[in-house]
Amino acid sequence: MEPGSGSEQTASGTVTTTGASFDFPGVLVLRVRDGCITHVRDHMDGLRVAHVMGRLPAVVESLAGDGD
Repeated sequence: MEPGSGSEQTASGTVTTTGASFDFPGVLVLRVRDGCITHVRDHMDGLRVAHVMGRLPAVVESLAGDGD
């Protein structure tokens, strides 16, 4: 297994289209080889991001589709 590192983070900002501010937690996982980042994985609450962006109803509608 390659050496790696992880970090908890909080993304904060303002949605430019609505003016709504947001804060949501996440986890960043990095793999490093020979001093270079070879892999990055960023985990965060996708539903909260959709909510902040005003897209949650569209996500819910998509998930509640006809099962195809």
